[in-house]
Amino acid sequence: MMLSATFMATNFISGPVSRRFGGERTLVLGATFALIGPALTVALLIAGVHEPWVLFVPGMINSLGAGLAMPNAMAGAVAAGAERAGAASGLLGFSQFLIASVATQVAGFLPHDAPLTVPLGMLVIVAPGILGLFLLRAKES
Repeated sequence: MMLSATFMATNFISGPVSRRFGGERTLVLGATFALIGPALTVALLIAGVHEPWVLFVPGMINSLGAGLAMPNAMAGAVAAGAERAGAASGLLGFSQFLIASVATQVAGFLPHDAPLTVPLGMLVIVAPGILGLFLLRAKES
């Protein structure tokens, strides 16, 4: 519940934050937090800290980042082809469901008795997105 509440709260503040700092900066900030969360979990688990907060606090950091980044990413994706905003929105939603379903199927084959499986999986999902963001920014520069 804490993770969902964090995501929902940061979705609500994403608009004012984006107006103040700009959509691209907010997207980069959110993506950075989304990467820091699972990276922190991995670091703490490797250091031998095996407490419940090791999952929840970094998970809230990840949710904070996703809540800031997702509205801006969606707005940017739809705005890229304003004349085809409906098609862009549909493709974005389809892509999200496709990636989530593939990730769910792959997760079923991963070890269930190791605490590092989930945060490493999150890093595998978040890192290509951030790489794509920075490649897109470099291309525009």
